Amino acid sequence: MVKETFRLIFRNARLYLPLVLIGVVVALLNMGASMDTLIVFFVLTFLFAWLMTLFFTRHILNGDKVWFRDGLYNAATPMVSSLLIFLLIAVECLPVMLTVIGWSAAMETELFNNMFYGSVFVLVAVLMVMLTMWLVAGNVMALIAVTTPVMYPMRALSNVRKMMRGKRALVMVRLLVIMVMSVACEMVAVLPVVMVGIIFNVDVSIAGIFATTIAGGFMTIFAAVYLYLNYREMIGMKGKKK
Repeated sequence: MVKETFRLIFRNARLYLPLVLIGVVVALLNMGASMDTLIVFFVLTFLFAWLMTLFFTRHILNGDKVWFRDGLYNAATPMVSSLLIFLLIAVECLPVMLTVIGWSAAMETELFNNMFYGSVFVLVAVLMVMLTMWLVAGNVMALIAVTTPVMYPMRALSNVRKMMRGKRALVMVRLLVIMVMSVACEMVAVLPVVMVGIIFNVDVSIAGIFATTIAGGFMTIFAAVYLYLNYREMIGMKGKKK
């Protein structure tokens, strides 16, 4: 499925590449902006890129001739519905957020100096991460289902939960693949910039923003295409028009 995702993206780079460039332009234009402004622009840009990627992918797999302007004008229709499901998934990520906060507190209090308490904390952290992945796996495919015509958030969630019976473990593996790919992509994009800054003692902040945005944009596209292909496979539509 990963190879199929890469193949689809690179064969249709004329549609997907502009999304990355738009993200870079937005990031560079908002340098020095307040944190609130950055968050708003990040959320809007991410949602826009996500929905356009799904729009392009659906039409490509249907065999339709699609142009970038088609996605620009039509892809944002389910934005509100998608945002609601993203908010639900954000709530389901609370165990991981609490784990990160607890990890920071444990580092400050030198909890890991005690092998027993440190081991218990690590075990709890792993369980919290698995719990979060289990919760998210139950609803993440609703992000795909809700973009289909005449689909509402609650109906999408209900349909996906029925479809997910006995398949959560598979989706958890898919999410793990996306996480690993995200880390690898960020490292490939950012590490060379950091190394140049260290070796030549120069300011690479702009280059760092450029590299991070490109990696983030590519991973948004990869995640959307990858999950869409898995969604089609799960509903038995692989190789068919949907």
